[in-house]
Amino acid sequence: MEKRKLKKILVISYNFPPEGGPAVQRVAKFCKYLRRNGLEVFVLTATKRAKITDPSLLENLENIKVSKTRDIGVLFRGDLKKVLRSYFPPDTAALWRLTAVKKGIRLVERENIDLIFSTSPPHSSHIVAEKIAKKTGIPWVVDFRDEWSNNPSFYKYASQLQHKLLEKRVLKSCSHIIAVTEKGQNNFEELAGTNNVSLIRNGFDQEDFLHLDAENGTVKKNKITFAYAGRLNELHNPVPFFSALNLAINQGNIDTEKFCVEIIGSVENRKWLNDFPRLDGIVNFIRYQPHPEMLKRLAAADALLLFATGMNNTEFFPAKVFEYFKLNKYILAILSQPGELWQVMDDYGKSYLARESIIEEIREKFVELYEECKSNKRVKPADDSFVNQFSREAQAKKLFHIMERSMGNSK
Repeated sequence: MEKRKLKKILVISYNFPPEGGPAVQRVAKFCKYLRRNGLEVFVLTATKRAKITDPSLLENLENIKVSKTRDIGVLFRGDLKKVLRSYFPPDTAALWRLTAVKKGIRLVERENIDLIFSTSPPHSSHIVAEKIAKKTGIPWVVDFRDEWSNNPSFYKYASQLQHKLLEKRVLKSCSHIIAVTEKGQNNFEELAGTNNVSLIRNGFDQEDFLHLDAENGTVKKNKITFAYAGRLNELHNPVPFFSALNLAINQGNIDTEKFCVEIIGSVENRKWLNDFPRLDGIVNFIRYQPHPEMLKRLAAADALLLFATGMNNTEFFPAKVFEYFKLNKYILAILSQPGELWQVMDDYGKSYLARESIIEEIREKFVELYEECKSNKRVKPADDSFVNQFSREAQAKKLFHIMERSMGNSK
C-alpha cells in the first residue's frame, strides 16, 4: 500500500495571533514557513479575550485557514478559576475541549487533513489533539514549548498524579514528540520510553530583522542602556539583578546620570521594583510593544538582559535569547546554574554569565560589561554558522521532515 503523502495539516494551539506575547511566536512562525514548504495549513484555536494583541504577528499568515471555538472556561473568575484547574485538569483551558474536539474532527474529515500538530502550554491543546487523532486515526505530532511534569512550576499544580497520567497518555498516544531543550528531550524520552523525540529549539525569523539598522538600531541614546523584553516572574526574576545594580551604585561603580535600564513588557512588571526605591528613574518600564517596535528598542540598546531563574530538575531557554543572538548584542545573563543554557550562551561569545544566587558575581559581571559598553568599542560580528542554526525557516524545515516521517505512524 502506497504511503499517504503529506499535504494538509491541522495545527492546534490555544493561543494564536492576533494575540501577542511569547506564547504565539513559535507556532506563528511554524505556520508561516510550513506554508512556504508547500503545506496547506489549518489552525484550530480558542475564541477568547487576549490580554495583549499584536496584529503585526499576522503578517505572512494570510494563507493560513484559522478556525476558532469558544472556551467556556473563560467565564470562570477568581476562586472559580482555581476550582476549574482542580476538577478539570490539566489547566484553565480544559473546558475548551467541549467545543474544540467536535470542530477539529469536522475539519479533519471535511478537509481531508493528513496530520495533526499540537503545541503547549496550555497542555489542554494536546488533550484536544489526542481526542481528534484517536477519532480520525491520523498521525499526531506534539510540541512542548515548556515541559509538563518536569516544569519548574509543577510543584504548584493540584492533582499532580492526574497530571502525570495525562502526560503519559499524551506521550504514549502521539506519533512524535518535540522538545525545545536537550534536557527536555531526555526527560520526554525517559517518560515516554521511546527515542521518538526531537529537539527543535526556539529561534528568530530573519525577515523580522530586515527593517532594522545594520549596526545598532534606529535610535541613538545619550545613556548607556541595558534592555530586557518580556514578562517578569519567578522564572524570569529580576531581583538578583536589581540587588546587584543597587550594590554597584552604592559602591560608585557607575555614573547613574548616564546609565539606564529599559524593561519592555507588561505594566505589571513595575511591581518588581517596589523594594528598590533607589532604582526608580534608572530602571524604566515600557508597556508591551508590537514585535517590530520591541526589536527596534532592543537594537538601540548597548546590552541586553536575560533572566532564567528558579530552575530545579530541568531548565529552559527564554525564547528571546535567539533574537538577542541575531541582534549581535552583548548579553548579561543571570541563570540558576551552569548547564545547557549557560553553555549555549558561552558559545555565543558575547555573554557575561552569572549565577542568580551570587549577587557579588552578578555585580562583577555587570560592572565588567558596563565598562565594555562605556569604552564604546564596536561589538565583534556574531558567528553566522552559530546564529543561523536558530533560524525559524530552518527549524520549520526540520519540523516538516519530522511530519513526513510521522505519516503512517499513527497510534
